[in-house]
Amino acid sequence: MKSFVQHLSRYLFVGRDLNVFAVLDGASIKNLRASLHILQPEHACLYRGELEPDLAEVAPYVVQLQSESQFTEWVAVDGWGKHWGIFVRSPKDLPAVRRHLRTLLTVHDADGRPLLFRFYDPRVLSVFLPTCNPEQLATFFGPIDSILLETPTADTLLRFRLVDGGLKKEKRTFTTEIQENLALEQAQRERLRRELRPTHESEEEITQEELQNSLADFWTTIAKYPSPKKSVE
Repeated sequence: MKSFVQHLSRYLFVGRDLNVFAVLDGASIKNLRASLHILQPEHACLYRGELEPDLAEVAPYVVQLQSESQFTEWVAVDGWGKHWGIFVRSPKDLPAVRRHLRTLLTVHDADGRPLLFRFYDPRVLSVFLPTCNPEQLATFFGPIDSILLETPTADTLLRFRLVDGGLKKEKRTFTTEIQENLALEQAQRERLRRELRPTHESEEEITQEELQNSLADFWTTIAKYPSPKKSVE
């Protein structure tokens, strides 16, 4: 999955000198607290005070990411497409970003009752942001430069920015490693087919079934030969 991590890192860490954070949902990530403890990225819970263990397990956390850290790779590889959370970029440090994010946790319904706003769920935020007016957008973004999140199909990265008071939505489509391997395999097969095409009109072109059988025979034959022994000096 190295290529996938590189694709994602390309959009998270390049450009202006900004800090990159993941806002992760403990309710969606099994053993998030254990991973934070083991890998030890700089992080903070969005809930205040000492929490009961059960609540701490499902609480949201803001984590500062580094471009080549093990934690960043874990989030990218294991979490992409599973609505683990969102990414934010900001010139501010972790404490300042946490203070701002805490102000977004509570919203009020039509009767004035407070409700928990799970803005860190990409399925929620991708629908919510386009409904905001300029004043609401300014309040929501605060010190945040940009917000990045997955789409439900997990093949596109969305980036939201505040530009001249309005919301700018950008899409960055990239392939997963599985898709890249399939494309490479198809290209190799097509190249082999071209090489095996007849050079004279009297010759018949090899069929797809014959090509499959010849490849199977080739690898079966190779498997029968033992690996060459290393010479002893």
